[in-house]
Amino acid sequence: MRLHALTSVYLDICALGRPYDEQNDLRIAAETTAVNIIIALIKSGDYLCYHSPVHDYEAMRNSDESERTEILLLLNTYGASTIEKLKNVYHEVEQRVVRFEKRGMKTIDALHVAHAEAAGFHRTKLFI
Repeated sequence: MRLHALTSVYLDICALGRPYDEQNDLRIAAETTAVNIIIALIKSGDYLCYHSPVHDYEAMRNSDESERTEILLLLNTYGASTIEKLKNVYHEVEQRVVRFEKRGMKTIDALHVAHAEAAGFHRTKLFI
């Protein structure tokens, strides 16, 4: 029986792809270690990971088939899908994306943040 609420996380594709990057740079290696720890906590059930349609879109653009397959497998196996929570709020998500873009955020990042918010991210502890 769990005595504490799950820590929920939203990892974007850059974070999920970090373990597949060249590990020669100390910063990249440290980030990879951190991401691998978070993934282990997701797989153990200690962390809850969000999985939005933005993840799928961005992952499908990855030309490395092995990396793309492994990331999507992780999200599909362990990620809590946001699709049901978002089906009635797409207009609001679109409005949030426009607001974020006007503040200088890149479109893909604005989509991730807007989807995470609409799915209840304000209760999420980590956005990576």
